[in-house]
Amino acid sequence: MIARLLGRSCVAASYLAGLLLFCQAANVQAQGVVQAAAAARLQRGRELFSRIWIPASAPGQGDGLGPMFNDVSCVACHSLGGVGGAGPRDKNIRLLTVVPPAGPHTATEQADFGRRVARVLPAFWTGTSLRSTVVLHHSSTDHDYATLRERLLFGIPPLEGDRKARAIKAVSSRKRLQSPVKSVKVDGIAFRSSERNTTPLFGLGLIDKIPSSALEAIATEQPKENPGVSGRVAPGGGRFGWRGQIATLEDFVLTACSVELGLEVPEHHQAANPMLGPAANAPLDMTADECEALVVFVASLRRPVQQEPTGARQLVAVRNGEQLFASVGCAACHVPDLGEVEGLYSDLLLHDMGAGLNDPVPAGPHTMQIQTQVGTQTVKSSGYAGGVTNVFAVFSTSEFTVPTNTGQEWKTPPLWGVASSAPYLHDGRAATLDEAILLHGGEAADSVRRYSQLPSDGRARLIGFLQTLVAPH
Repeated sequence: MIARLLGRSCVAASYLAGLLLFCQAANVQAQGVVQAAAAARLQRGRELFSRIWIPASAPGQGDGLGPMFNDVSCVACHSLGGVGGAGPRDKNIRLLTVVPPAGPHTATEQADFGRRVARVLPAFWTGTSLRSTVVLHHSSTDHDYATLRERLLFGIPPLEGDRKARAIKAVSSRKRLQSPVKSVKVDGIAFRSSERNTTPLFGLGLIDKIPSSALEAIATEQPKENPGVSGRVAPGGGRFGWRGQIATLEDFVLTACSVELGLEVPEHHQAANPMLGPAANAPLDMTADECEALVVFVASLRRPVQQEPTGARQLVAVRNGEQLFASVGCAACHVPDLGEVEGLYSDLLLHDMGAGLNDPVPAGPHTMQIQTQVGTQTVKSSGYAGGVTNVFAVFSTSEFTVPTNTGQEWKTPPLWGVASSAPYLHDGRAATLDEAILLHGGEAADSVRRYSQLPSDGRARLIGFLQTLVAPH
C-alpha cells in the first residue's frame, strides 16, 4: 500500500514538474516574442528618424514633405554630438510676429487690421481671429514662397528676374551681421522676427518621466533658498521646448513632424502654405504605429554623460570648477538632479532672464484665460513656439494672475551634454559657454556678476567643468 502511494506521488510530482517546465518555456517564448517586437519597433523608429522625406507623387497616399518644411529629415537638424543632438545656427527656425497698433480696439477695428495683415500673409488669419505668430519655414514646395519669405524677413520689395536674385543674395550675405530679433515693415504692417535653435534630444525619455510634483516642489523651495530666483512651472506642466510649452514627449515629437517636416500625422496637421491660409486635412504621411515607433526611438536616446579627465591635476581643476559653478549661483536653476534623474542640471522651470533676452513670442501666462476687448477667451499657446493665439489679447491683472515679463521667461535648459551642443541660448546667439553665461540677466544677474568677478583661471575652471558634460557615446 505504501509503495503504491509513493508511486502515485512520484507520478504526480513528475507531472507537476513537467507542467512547470512547460509553463516556463512558454513564458520564455512569450518574452522573446515581446522583446523581438520591441526591437523591431525601435529599429523602425530609428529608420523614420533618419528617413529623407520627399514630396509624394501618388495622390491619396499623403503628400510627404511639405508644403512647408525646414529640412528633409529629423537627423538633418538633430546631429551635433551624434544622432539626436542639437543643431547649428543655420538650422534655426524663423518666427514672424505681428505687432498690433497701440491702444484699445473695437471689434470692427480688430477685424479691419486682421484683413490688412491677411493680405500680407493669409496664415495669420485662423478663420476666427488673428494669430500672433507664424513659422516662416526655410523651404516650400511652392516656388513663389522664397520671394515672400525674404520680403517678410528683410523687407525686400517685390522684384523680378536678376534684380530679385541679386537682392536675395545681398540680404543673405548680411544675415550673420543682423540681430536674432529684428523689426520689419511690409505694406504698413509692423512685424518682428525671431529665431529658435534646435534642441538636443538626448535623455528626453527620462525627462518625460519626471513627475510634475518634482517641478512644483522645487518651484516652492527655490525662492526660499535663493533670494531673487523664482522659477515657475510652465502652463500644463510643460518641460519640452524653449518656453516649456509642450508637456509630453509624444506631443513634442509629433509637433516637430508636422511643423518641421510638413508631415500629416494623427492629431497634428501639417504646416499649411502661409500664402493660402488654412488648408483642408491631408491624408496621413505616418500612421499611428509609425508615430509610436518614432517616439519610442527618441525616448530611447541615452542621457548625456560626464567625461572627467584621467589626469589627477586636471580632475582637481574640474572638481573645483564644479564648486565654483555652485558658489556663483548657477546651480540655483541648473540643479544637478531633478526627481530621480541625476546629472540633468536643470529645474525645467520658467525664469525671467532679463530684457536682453526678450523675445516677441512670449511664454505661456500663469492662467489659461485672458480678457480681450471683446470678451473672455481661452489662451492656446502655440504648440511649437509658445505665445498667445489672439494678437489682440489684453491681460487683465485684476481678474487673472499673469506675469508682465513673459517675453523674458525661458525654461532652464538641461546642461547635460552642453559641451556638444553649441551654439547656445534659445536662438543660438552665443557661440561659446562664456558668452552664454554673460548674456544671462534678470534672475541670473547676481550669478553673472559673481562669475565676472572670478579671476580668469577661476572662470576657465568653471567652463572646464561644463566642458566635461558631453553627449552620450
